[in-house]
Amino acid sequence: MSNSSIPRHYARILSRWPVDNLRPHLAFQTVLRTRLAASSSTTTTPPTAPPSSGPPARLQPHHQTPAAADLRAINALYTLLEDRYRARYPVSAAFRRPRANPTYYDDLAREIGEAPGRGWWARVALKVKGFVRWK
Repeated sequence: MSNSSIPRHYARILSRWPVDNLRPHLAFQTVLRTRLAASSSTTTTPPTAPPSSGPPARLQPHHQTPAAADLRAINALYTLLEDRYRARYPVSAAFRRPRANPTYYDDLAREIGEAPGRGWWARVALKVKGFVRWK
């Protein structure tokens, strides 16, 4: 893969990455944009030879070129974007619905979905409601 394709991959990942509605001020897209700008502005230099003095070559740290590190990062981002780990490591129903509180994860997903559209008064009311237990 050439160095000119690295910015294209970052741009493609950036366009397909989902938006976090719960925390819009902490967008992962801004991190990807800075990485895209950094990878397009830097020129790759060949790795320098390690110094002759010091530990043997087998014990010296592995030096990667910036392009190789970018390609590894792009591959990791694609695995997350395509949700490969969910297919490879499925979660069992017993794990998703614990006996102590079977609706916990469903309630959590519903709460995360409702939270971005909730107003200030609704947040305060839920907080106060959490302090008071009627049982």
